[in-house]
Amino acid sequence: MQTRNRNKSQSLLSSYTADLGQMISRRRAEAALRAAAVESAMASRAKSEFLANMSHELRTPLNAIIGFGEMIEHLAPEKRSAGKPRQYAEYISHAGRHLLEVVNDILNISEIESGNFSLTLQPLDMRDVVGSAVLLAQRRIEQKRQTLDVHVSDQLPNVLGDELRLKQILINLLSNASKFTGEGGRLCVAAQMDEPGIIAVAVADTGCGMTPDEIERALEPFAQIRSTYSRNEEGTGLGLTIAKALVLQHGGKLNIRSQPKVGTTVTFTLPAATEESRKSGGVAARSRP
Repeated sequence: MQTRNRNKSQSLLSSYTADLGQMISRRRAEAALRAAAVESAMASRAKSEFLANMSHELRTPLNAIIGFGEMIEHLAPEKRSAGKPRQYAEYISHAGRHLLEVVNDILNISEIESGNFSLTLQPLDMRDVVGSAVLLAQRRIEQKRQTLDVHVSDQLPNVLGDELRLKQILINLLSNASKFTGEGGRLCVAAQMDEPGIIAVAVADTGCGMTPDEIERALEPFAQIRSTYSRNEEGTGLGLTIAKALVLQHGGKLNIRSQPKVGTTVTFTLPAATEESRKSGGVAARSRP
């Protein structure tokens, strides 16, 4: 009798355990489906916002190019020798450069996400890289009457990187720093040894800053941060995303420290060139999808 009761209890316990396991599995599956649905909806919304923004970014310079081109075309012959055509040509040139930047950003993020991307790594003097990037970003900075300080140690060893892509990282970060900083603000670029074999580069500003949630969103592809300074500024919102992706391709890390109404500092690390890399010259490195 006791044996029969014991077997019955064990059978009931086994049945209960099986039912409980199935219920837990169903709950987990339901939770996974809900999470996937939420993630899909967020991704769809982010891409919709990106496409809406791109529609504006592409149409604005295209309309300017077409509009000023037509104005030159329809100028009376006696006015074509005046200063208007030159002024219109400058507007067209500016709109064309902006359109090229938009297209380049889209192509860059597409290449990075698809994995169809490669770097040519070689030993580089960080002073030269920073100097070239600062020169290319100087126009925007001067237009807003901002001050830029550059601090790169003479004793800094060479970095191992792709020259074109390192300049792109710095130009993107400098453009962002200037964009989110008001007129008369201060920007700074600094490079120093972080630890043996690792060089740290920082771009800092005294701009509007970001909250932790805004930092997380700023690093997402197709996302933009709406702020006092960015609402009237042109751009794809992909600069920081591309910079982070390129830093990762170099084997480095990117970190952001920011405080609203105080400013932002973006720091990224790069490997120093070794004796072996100096001897071998350029090294091709494929992207990691």
